[in-house]
Amino acid sequence: MTDIDCVLKKIAEEPVEADLITMEAEVWERIEKERFYAETGLTGFSGPVRILTSPAAAILSALLIGAMIGATSLQGAGPTSPMSTFSASTPYAPSTLLGGAPR
Repeated sequence: MTDIDCVLKKIAEEPVEADLITMEAEVWERIEKERFYAETGLTGFSGPVRILTSPAAAILSALLIGAMIGATSLQGAGPTSPMSTFSASTPYAPSTLLGGAPR
């Protein structure tokens, strides 16, 4: 017999400490406690007041965050350099230098 067999045999011989007769009542009691907290929500008010869990609040907060990021990025925008990677004017591109296109 291996070590694991000995351990499993020892565990099987120990008495079960859980009282399965009262287990169902304990489970239902815990469910009722959790249901109370789920109904009151994060606001502490019972009923249809669900400020932090509504889809409209999520959409509104996403729009506000996007507007704030857009506003701050516009404030920091300065003049573009002629060597910008994505600019329309590329005077030093190989196609203009080798092709002899006017600058």
